[in-house]
Amino acid sequence: MRSIRAVHPHGPFLLGGYSYGATVAFEMACLLEAAGERVPLLVILDATAPGTRKVTRAMRLQWRGAALTAGAPSGALQRGTTVGLRTARFAVQSAGAHAERRVSLTGAGLFPRRGLDQYELFLRLNGRMAREYRPARQFSGPVLVVKSEAPPGGGTPPEDFGWSTCVTGPISMTDAPGDHLAMIRKPAVTTLAERLAAELTDFS
Repeated sequence: MRSIRAVHPHGPFLLGGYSYGATVAFEMACLLEAAGERVPLLVILDATAPGTRKVTRAMRLQWRGAALTAGAPSGALQRGTTVGLRTARFAVQSAGAHAERRVSLTGAGLFPRRGLDQYELFLRLNGRMAREYRPARQFSGPVLVVKSEAPPGGGTPPEDFGWSTCVTGPISMTDAPGDHLAMIRKPAVTTLAERLAAELTDFS
């Protein structure tokens, strides 16, 4: 928030964020509002509200069980042996993967990595922060949620992407062409920019 005030000391503030950045923009809007500033619009670009699509331990166990038993022989002894070997192999691989993730995430931003490795590391870090984030307050201003043709995360998100649990002000929805990644790339991003410009005419 200090960085924003260095450029724009006082409101009103128009904020927006894409994907994980929407969570950051939401928290910033809450902090600015708590500080007495006016945030007349918060734009959410293709992101569900914190905790809306939480993956539970039961879901993970169900997926893991299906993966371990997929294609296993039908005979009880052979099936048990196959699943047992898969389980042991998974335990070793999982322990190594968890250790690697802990080390790499701890050093994110401190040790540069080459090519897509840096991108994938920050993607994992953002995912973890998004899962652990719990809003301390609600935002009372208006929110515009822009949804792509294929939102991230799979499945069907709530009609308002779950933002009514975090927002007490009015929520409006609009569509954007393309899927989650294509919506911010040409040619879809041109249409997205035009729609956002139309929504922002009242604030110009």
